[in-house]
Amino acid sequence: MNKPAQPNGQGLFQKITDSIKESLSQSIGVYASAYGEVLELLNKEFGVDAISSLCGLLLLEGLPKPDIHDVPIIKNKDFYYLIMKLSRHVTAAYGSKHDSTYTLVNEEECNEEAKGYSPEEIEIAAICSRAGIYPNMLLSLVTSPPLFVASYYLALDPSLHSLILCIRGTFSVNDIVSDMILYGSPFTYNEEEGIVHTGMYKTAQETLKYVFPSLEKARNEYPNLDLIITGHSLGGGIATLITLFLNEQKPEWNIHCYGFAPAATLSENIAMMPEVNELVTSIVFDYDVVPSLSLNSCKRLIKRMNKVLEQVGFDYVKYIAKLSQGMKTSEAARQLVEEYGKPIDDSIDVIISPQPLLPGGEVYQILRESNNMFSLQLVANNVFGEIKVSNSMIADHLPTNYIIATTKLYKQMTNEQIEEDRKKLFEQCLEMV
Repeated sequence: MNKPAQPNGQGLFQKITDSIKESLSQSIGVYASAYGEVLELLNKEFGVDAISSLCGLLLLEGLPKPDIHDVPIIKNKDFYYLIMKLSRHVTAAYGSKHDSTYTLVNEEECNEEAKGYSPEEIEIAAICSRAGIYPNMLLSLVTSPPLFVASYYLALDPSLHSLILCIRGTFSVNDIVSDMILYGSPFTYNEEEGIVHTGMYKTAQETLKYVFPSLEKARNEYPNLDLIITGHSLGGGIATLITLFLNEQKPEWNIHCYGFAPAATLSENIAMMPEVNELVTSIVFDYDVVPSLSLNSCKRLIKRMNKVLEQVGFDYVKYIAKLSQGMKTSEAARQLVEEYGKPIDDSIDVIISPQPLLPGGEVYQILRESNNMFSLQLVANNVFGEIKVSNSMIADHLPTNYIIATTKLYKQMTNEQIEEDRKKLFEQCLEMV
C-alpha cells in the first residue's frame, strides 16, 4: 500500500517524473502530460511526494463522477454567438507567439506572408485576424505593461455592437500560482465583506488605473456601444474585478464581464451576490482545473489523495498493463477502482482554512457529451470549491479548446456553418497596419 503523500525534494520529483516519461509507452503519454503540471504544482508549492501524488490522482480519476448538474440550459442564438466570438478575442490577446505555438495558425505560411513587416505590425495583424476585426478597430494595445498591470487591448467589434476590453491571461497552472499568489485579502463589495484573490486584486486595481483614460475616451466617442470586459484564465479573473470596480465608478456605463476559464477570484458570499450575477458571466469548459485552483482546494486535494491511498493499494503495474492493452487512462483508473470491490470514500469533512475562492457571477459550464456533442449547464459557483480530477484537466484550459467548444456549440444549436479564412484575414490585416 502506498504511504500518504509526504514532503520530498525537488530532485526526487524530477527523477521520478523523468523516469516515467522515459519508460512508459506512448499510450501513457497522455496521462503523463495531463498530470505533469499538477504534480509539479503539488511538489513545488506543498512539498508532497510525486509518486504518491500520481497514484492518488489516478485513483481519484477512477471514482464515479458526482452528478452536479441540472438539465441543460438552452440559451438564445445571440448568447452562443457572443461566447463564440469572445473566445476568439481572449485567445487573440495572447498574441502571435502563442498563436503559432498552440497551432492556431500555420507558422511557416504566416512567416512567409509577414516578410518585410515589423514585429509590431505582425503582432497587430495576428491579434486582429484571430479576433475577427481589422487594425482600424484596434484602439489601444499594451503588450509590455509596467509592474502589476496586465497586458490588454481595447477594440471595437461591430459584430457585437460593443467595445471590447480584453485582458491577457496565462496558460500555465504554475504561472498562475507564482504570478497570482494563492492567498486572499479582505474585500468589501456593496457592503458585503468577503475575500478576494490578493494578486488579482492588486493587478486589477493597477490595470484599471492604466486603461481608464483610453476607456473613457472610447466611451465618449462611441456612447451607444456596450462595454464588454473579457479575458481567459488569469485575464478572466482580473476582468471580473475590473468590472466590479468600474461599475462602482461608472454605473451609467452598460458594462458586462465574460470570463473564460477565470481563475478563482472571490469568496463564495461575494461570488454569488445578485449584483455580481448581473455584471459577470463565467464560462468553464468541462474539467478545466483553473477555476477551481485556490489554496483551500489544493489542500483539500492533498487530503483526498491521502484518504484514498490509505484505503486501497495502487497497483501501478496492473495500471500500466491496462494502458498497454490500449485502454484509455480514465477507463484504466475506473477499472482499478471497480476491481477493489469496495466503495472508496474521498470526502473531506473537516474545515480547511482559508475558505475557497471561486469564479464570480453566473457560471456556465460547457460539457462534452457523447458523439462529439456539447451541452451548456448553469452551475453553482461553489461547485468549483473542489478540484475535479480528470486527464483533461489541463488540456481543457487551453484557449484553443474554448474556441472549438463554443464554435461547435453554436453550430449544434443553430445548424449554421462558420466560414473562417484566418490566413486571408491575416494578409488583409498586414496590408492595413
